[in-house]
Amino acid sequence: MNIKFLCNREEIDVRVPDSSIIYESDFPKPEKSDAETTLDAINNPIGCANFLELLKNKKEGKVVSSLKTVVTAFVYYKIL
Repeated sequence: MNIKFLCNREEIDVRVPDSSIIYESDFPKPEKSDAETTLDAINNPIGCANFLELLKNKKEGKVVSSLKTVVTAFVYYKIL
Protein backbone atom coordinates (compact mmCIF):
# COMPACT_ATOMS: atom_id res chain seq x y z
CA MET A 1 0.00 0.00 0.00
CA ASN A 2 1.18 3.54 -0.66
CA ILE A 3 0.72 6.27 1.92
CA LYS A 4 1.45 9.98 1.92
CA PHE A 5 2.59 11.92 4.95
CA LEU A 6 4.02 15.31 5.74
CA CYS A 7 7.69 15.63 6.60
CA ASN A 8 8.54 19.22 7.48
CA ARG A 9 6.38 20.98 4.91
CA GLU A 10 6.72 18.44 2.11
CA GLU A 11 4.50 15.49 1.31
CA ILE A 12 6.33 12.16 0.98
CA ASP A 13 5.04 8.99 -0.69
CA VAL A 14 6.00 5.75 1.06
CA ARG A 15 5.21 2.15 0.15
CA VAL A 16 4.52 -0.06 3.17
CA PRO A 17 3.26 -3.65 3.50
CA ASP A 18 -0.52 -4.01 3.32
CA SER A 19 -0.50 -5.47 6.83
CA SER A 20 0.99 -2.26 8.28
CA ILE A 21 -0.86 -0.35 10.97
CA ILE A 22 -0.63 3.40 10.36
CA TYR A 23 -1.03 5.85 13.23
CA GLU A 24 -1.75 9.50 12.54
CA SER A 25 -1.34 12.28 15.07
CA ASP A 26 -3.62 15.27 15.03
CA PHE A 27 -2.52 18.34 16.97
CA PRO A 28 -4.77 21.39 17.31
CA LYS A 29 -3.58 24.59 15.70
CA PRO A 30 -1.97 26.94 18.21
CA GLU A 31 -4.05 29.93 19.26
CA LYS A 32 -1.08 32.29 18.85
CA SER A 33 1.71 32.70 16.32
CA ASP A 34 5.27 31.57 17.07
CA ALA A 35 6.28 35.18 17.69
CA GLU A 36 3.38 35.83 20.10
CA THR A 37 4.07 32.61 22.02
CA THR A 38 7.78 33.44 22.33
CA LEU A 39 7.11 37.01 23.47
CA ASP A 40 4.60 35.73 26.04
CA ALA A 41 7.25 33.35 27.39
CA ILE A 42 9.81 36.17 27.60
CA ASN A 43 7.35 38.51 29.33
CA ASN A 44 5.91 35.84 31.66
CA PRO A 45 8.69 33.35 32.42
CA ILE A 46 8.16 30.47 34.82
CA GLY A 47 10.34 30.55 37.92
CA CYS A 48 12.10 33.90 37.49
CA ALA A 49 11.49 37.62 36.90
CA ASN A 50 10.66 38.77 33.40
CA PHE A 51 13.39 40.12 31.13
CA LEU A 52 12.63 43.82 31.70
CA GLU A 53 12.63 43.41 35.49
CA LEU A 54 16.02 41.68 35.32
CA LEU A 55 17.43 44.63 33.34
CA LYS A 56 16.12 47.40 35.67
CA ASN A 57 19.14 47.44 37.98
CA LYS A 58 21.75 46.88 35.28
CA LYS A 59 23.93 49.62 33.84
CA GLU A 60 23.39 50.69 30.24
CA GLY A 61 25.32 48.81 27.58
CA LYS A 62 25.09 46.14 24.93
CA VAL A 63 22.90 43.08 25.43
CA VAL A 64 23.88 39.60 24.27
CA SER A 65 21.19 37.03 23.52
CA SER A 66 22.08 33.34 23.42
CA LEU A 67 19.87 30.94 21.46
CA LYS A 68 19.54 27.47 22.93
CA THR A 69 18.40 25.43 19.92
CA VAL A 70 18.03 25.59 16.17
CA VAL A 71 14.23 25.64 16.58
CA THR A 72 14.55 28.69 18.84
CA ALA A 73 16.61 30.39 16.16
CA PHE A 74 13.78 30.01 13.64
CA VAL A 75 11.22 31.41 16.07
CA TYR A 76 13.59 34.25 17.01
CA TYR A 77 14.05 35.06 13.31
CA LYS A 78 10.28 35.43 12.90
CA ILE A 79 10.12 37.90 15.82
CA LEU A 80 12.78 40.12 14.30
